[in-house]
Amino acid sequence: KVAAEHNATTCAEFKHNIADELPERLVFINKSRVDLWTTYRLNGWAKKGARATVSARFQHGQGYSILPALTQNGVIYADVRQGAYDSASFIQFIQGLLPYMNPWPERHSVLVMDNCQIHHVDQVVCLSFRGIIVYYLPPYSPDLNPIEESFSFIKAHLQRN
Repeated sequence: KVAAEHNATTCAEFKHNIADELPERLVFINKSRVDLWTTYRLNGWAKKGARATVSARFQHGQGYSILPALTQNGVIYADVRQGAYDSASFIQFIQGLLPYMNPWPERHSVLVMDNCQIHHVDQVVCLSFRGIIVYYLPPYSPDLNPIEESFSFIKAHLQRN
């Protein structure tokens, strides 16, 4: 699926701009949320002709948010918390991630994230003073962030177990 707001020209520009970066420089971040609804199975077994049903509460329950930093070799840093991220908690995440980042052109020197409002705080701007390059994904383009595949895998695992 592609969002109606997806802009192919903007995506092409992003791909062109980031194409010169070596894979070992790239660090992708994004947040995801998990709650009781995430763990409900979508399929089940029933006798032939009968409908599979499950008794479930209509409450989401306590939600947890995860914010990992993914490189070509895996996750180098992650934060998990109850509830959602806000600007203050995102700043804490950036401060925790900094020891794993390096000035450009070293490995882990390019940070890629979506255009979420909390990602536009002063601390992110200050990353450039440390020699870290920041790229923002085009709007409505989660397909350009490989971390989305990780989230799909994790949520599918939670549903199966």
